[in-house]
Amino acid sequence: MTDEVPDTCARCGDTIPGRPSVFDLKPDYREYLEEERDLDWFPMGPVVVCCSDCSHRLDHLHEALSEHRAYGSDEQTEEIELMLFGELDDLDLDGVVDHGHFL
Repeated sequence: MTDEVPDTCARCGDTIPGRPSVFDLKPDYREYLEEERDLDWFPMGPVVVCCSDCSHRLDHLHEALSEHRAYGSDEQTEEIELMLFGELDDLDLDGVVDHGHFL
């Protein structure tokens, strides 16, 4: 966790050319990272700095989880939730910064 915007993706570790993408940590994801990985508190809320491919991957998982929570079976929801939390477990927390860096 840093005060500077990193130039590498928090998910895949690749160098990000140009402006990075961000994945907004929803409250339940932020809470998970705080409890499981000791994520620090951020005044404006944490975002994950990532390359566009990883940002799309995380967004896709979030959308799939939201959809399955509303309309899917418990088994499908649990499977997607495990995939998403697995992604959160693998993040480099030095790539999580305050949302204020992007305003």
